[in-house]
Amino acid sequence: MSISKNLRLLTGCFLMILFVFLVMPSKVLAAGPYTVQQGDFVFQVYIGESNNLESIILKEYKGSATEVELPTPSSMTINGKTYSTAGGEFIVGDGSTPVFPANKVKKVAIPKGYAFINKSAFEGCTALTEMAVADTVEYIENNAFGGCSNLTTYYLDCDPKLKQGENSDPHIGQSTGGKLNFNQATVYVKKGSTNVKKYVEDVNNLDTTSSPRIKLVELEVNPYS
Repeated sequence: MSISKNLRLLTGCFLMILFVFLVMPSKVLAAGPYTVQQGDFVFQVYIGESNNLESIILKEYKGSATEVELPTPSSMTINGKTYSTAGGEFIVGDGSTPVFPANKVKKVAIPKGYAFINKSAFEGCTALTEMAVADTVEYIENNAFGGCSNLTTYYLDCDPKLKQGENSDPHIGQSTGGKLNFNQATVYVKKGSTNVKKYVEDVNNLDTTSSPRIKLVELEVNPYS
């Protein structure tokens, strides 16, 4: 094989390698979890392919306020580098432990940006009396409100997917195990909401001999506001 042919072959290989590195998008695996504290809130976060934060999980509240609106920070710093949360998914709870202490916070507002209320996120929060949820929340998981025996007022600007059954129930208006709360819960929703309305009907049908377990109020305005 001639020297010129070898050179052409090497040049072709070099150009192909250069194309792969400069033109084709590189794939970076998600990294984490990393623990980040911002003010009174502790997050567990994962870095995604675009080098932004793809999962931002609110894990713990360490403050002393009795009325709390969850934060949605636009960026977070990890090991000296700042990452944007744009396009990331905000989640309430890590799926195993409650975010708030049992006997402290009375009112919680979950603003726009949060997409998911995880399992047991508020479990056992007996001080909690009022919950407001903005319209970006799409799912409320099993036992999210289990044991919140004094949580009697819900303002749901969203119409999230809810499951009501033996092993999957967010326990809105109920304590763990489907037991009725001490006081009847009232759920305020936007008129036309279907998922929450169906859930309330299913819960109320568990015991047709007594008054409804949950009172549903449909509003023309956004309940969160």
